[in-house]
Amino acid sequence: MTIKPAITMAAGVLLGLLGAVSAASADDTHCEVSSDDDLTLNPRSLILIRESDTPQRLVMRPGVLFVDDRWVEAKADDRTCLIQFERQIRDGVPLAQAVGRAAADIAITALGEVAAGFSRNPEATRAQLANVREKIDIRLKQSFSKSQLTLVEIDDVIGALVAELLPQLIGDVVAGAVQSAITGNDVQLRSLDGLEARIERLVEPQARALRPRAQQWCRRLETLDGLDNALAYRLPSGEPLQLLRVDRRTVK
Repeated sequence: MTIKPAITMAAGVLLGLLGAVSAASADDTHCEVSSDDDLTLNPRSLILIRESDTPQRLVMRPGVLFVDDRWVEAKADDRTCLIQFERQIRDGVPLAQAVGRAAADIAITALGEVAAGFSRNPEATRAQLANVREKIDIRLKQSFSKSQLTLVEIDDVIGALVAELLPQLIGDVVAGAVQSAITGNDVQLRSLDGLEARIERLVEPQARALRPRAQQWCRRLETLDGLDNALAYRLPSGEPLQLLRVDRRTVK
């Protein structure tokens, strides 16, 4: 095999890597969550801050609500909704973090498979992947204490951190392909064939295990949206609080 086809094959495998992971880990449904509020949890309260528009500050405690500069006299049904909303948030944190960790594991597993076979220094690459994994875990632990209403966007976090490794990984794979082409080591080059399929098979069990928890998290978000919509309280403008919006749709 000549050098140019070897480079093309190596680059093609890496470009297809993310597609393979995405296909293996795709869920039947996907939750799009949006909110105008930043959230902080402390032992006593659930605090929501809105940078623009009103209200600018909401404080929830069991069954009571503080809006901007005053406590609101909530009706019985609203008190029930407020209690349930706060409970759903607090109880959902471990689940959301578990979903994020599982998604991170899928990405790290896939990259680790590439590193194992094609990196010039597999151990160093694995160490870097472990460091990425640790950073993701730290971000997940901080996600509800650092003004996040909806859990930190795990796809964005994984993508940003993994992007730090991709230039080196691509360089390693291409350099390895060039060296193999020069030395006539077709065995390693042939091992690139079917790598995407191998990665899919490798991560599919993890993706399958993740789906029920991801769906459970989607259902919890929908419950929160329903509680938000059920609040009878209205702002002085007559508008609802509209704490979050959830759009759940089938992924094709």
